[in-house]
Amino acid sequence: IADLISKGQLNNNIQTKAKDETGTLLKALKSMQDNLKENIRKEQEAHQKEQERLALEQKREKEELEKQRREEEAERAREQARALEDKRKSDENNRLLGDVATSLQSVADGNLKVKVTGEYDSEFVQIKDHVNATIDKLQEVVGDIISSAEFIASSSKEVSQGNNDLSERTQTQASSLE
Repeated sequence: IADLISKGQLNNNIQTKAKDETGTLLKALKSMQDNLKENIRKEQEAHQKEQERLALEQKREKEELEKQRREEEAERAREQARALEDKRKSDENNRLLGDVATSLQSVADGNLKVKVTGEYDSEFVQIKDHVNATIDKLQEVVGDIISSAEFIASSSKEVSQGNNDLSERTQTQASSLE
C-alpha cells in the first residue's frame, strides 16, 4: 500500500481492525492517503481559482485594451472631422477672398456692378456684406457725382447760352448805337 501511495494511487481501500503495529501503520497510511487526497483537492481548488483569476484578469485587460482602442479610434475620427472642417473653412475662406479680389478688381477697373454673390458661413457673411455695402455706397457716390456733373454741364450750357444771347444783344445794341 505504501508503494501504491508513493506512486500516486490514492484510492486504496485501507481497512484494518488490527490493534497491533500493523494496524497502527495501516491507520497511519490511511490517514496519510486521506491527507494527501485532501491536500491535492485543495491544491486543485487553488489552481482552479488561480486559473479563474488569471482568466478574469486577462478578460479585464482585453476589455481595457478594447476600450482604449475604441477611444483612440474615436479620437482619430474626431481629429479627422476637425481636419475636414478646417479644410472646408480654408476652402471657403479662399473662395471668399477670391470673390472679394475679383469684385475689388472690377471696382478698380471702373465696373461697380460686380458684387460678392457666393454663399458663405456666418463668419464670412459679414465680410461679404461689408464689401457689397462698400460697392453700393460707391455706386451711390458715383451716381451722385454723375448727376452733379450733368447738372453742372446743363447749367453751364444754359449760362453759356445766356452769355451768347447777351453778347449778341450787346453787339446788336452796339451796332445800333453806331
